Amino acid sequence: MTSMHGTNRTSVWLCAALLVGSLTGAALAQTSWQQRMPGTQPPKMDGVAMAYDPGQGEMITFGGQGPNQSYYQQTWKWNANDWTQLNPVTQPPIRSSAALVYDGARNVLLLFGGYCKNVFYNDTWTWNGTIWTQLNPATRPSARHGHKLAYDAARKVVVLFGGTNGKNCLNDTWEWNGTTWANRTPPSGNPPVRYAHAMAYDAARKRVVLFGGRNSNSTVANDTWEWDGKTWQRFMTGNPPGRQHHTLAYDALRQCVVLHAGGTQSTPYSDTWERTGTTWTQVCQACPTGHLAGHTMAYDARWGCMVVFGGSNPICQNKTWEYGPTTLLNGSGPTAIGTTHNLYLRSFGDALRVYHMASSLGTGPIPLGNRNLGLSFDCLFSMTIYNFFPANFQNFTGVLDAQDRARAWIAVPKSPVWKGLTIHTAFIVLDASAPLGIKSLSNTYSFTP
Repeated sequence: MTSMHGTNRTSVWLCAALLVGSLTGAALAQTSWQQRMPGTQPPKMDGVAMAYDPGQGEMITFGGQGPNQSYYQQTWKWNANDWTQLNPVTQPPIRSSAALVYDGARNVLLLFGGYCKNVFYNDTWTWNGTIWTQLNPATRPSARHGHKLAYDAARKVVVLFGGTNGKNCLNDTWEWNGTTWANRTPPSGNPPVRYAHAMAYDAARKRVVLFGGRNSNSTVANDTWEWDGKTWQRFMTGNPPGRQHHTLAYDALRQCVVLHAGGTQSTPYSDTWERTGTTWTQVCQACPTGHLAGHTMAYDARWGCMVVFGGSNPICQNKTWEYGPTTLLNGSGPTAIGTTHNLYLRSFGDALRVYHMASSLGTGPIPLGNRNLGLSFDCLFSMTIYNFFPANFQNFTGVLDAQDRARAWIAVPKSPVWKGLTIHTAFIVLDASAPLGIKSLSNTYSFTP
């Protein structure tokens, strides 16, 4: 990393500071799709189960169904750059249309159900990042596929709803507490029977959200439901068109539920919708993914984007897509004084372009001698423009990699005077032909030691 100095760059930063400071929210609102081109990828399939493992910072998939009724017993991981097939000693039996979710209270992925040809499963498995382990609770839901799981972070339980056993569609509600399954189906007011629906947990509303699906008569639903742990509530107006084999996932950074694609027997969809609060908004009618059904989608909390894999169109696919804010700065890891905080930079479509990143404090004099006026980034947070880290940490230039990404860090000095001070960071992507030479502007990412 190279320190940024010089009059020209200073003037660019001062302009960018005003722009980015005022566009923090707008940067997150500008979303787009980006196809990834990994060197290795799983077979073409739909019905694959996928969930994000935040402890490992990677997606995990299991199972799926390919062309000509081929079923898979494979575990794969996506590390935001490439796919790798894992070979654990023990794996769940071969299957498709299982459900997989991250169980935050137990720090494992939880898999339930699925089917292979005429065999339907009601087994429970966990993945700890290395091995699959079968659990044997005395009580469990009946065998099924096309059901969905969502992790309720407020109540620390995994919620299961619906599915089909090949003869009948179901509308029962179950919860997993890490030890056993409990049937939580209310006596009345439940969503009608269905499978091939989609569910996600809305952390902002502390509700599990369910949308769409089909019943035994092939009737497709367009209703939205919320589960609060006791009752289901139905929302009938302002919904997307009815569909099946679509996906839902929650964007934690933008606090919205994202829906993608699916369709009916006669109408395929390639659209994207977002639900903020109780309001659905269509953000893309004909997305570059094209029509997909039976694909899988999960949220990558590190890189702040949805990851979509597989599905049928109508032939099985094995493409990998990402959806989220076009330009994003995110962070994770320790924030205390004397520690190093990790930063993750992403800007769709800007692979191999030069970026510049800078940080500033929101308040107070900086108790360091290394102060270079003119290079602060976020003028809305502080008009005091000081550099407070060694130059190669605080203001530096770099190049985004072939996947439009870069990693950086901030080393917080081990001094009590830094405790409670908020650190603000943002970056720009440069292009000499763009206005002010700035092609992309990120949001402002902040943390407090």
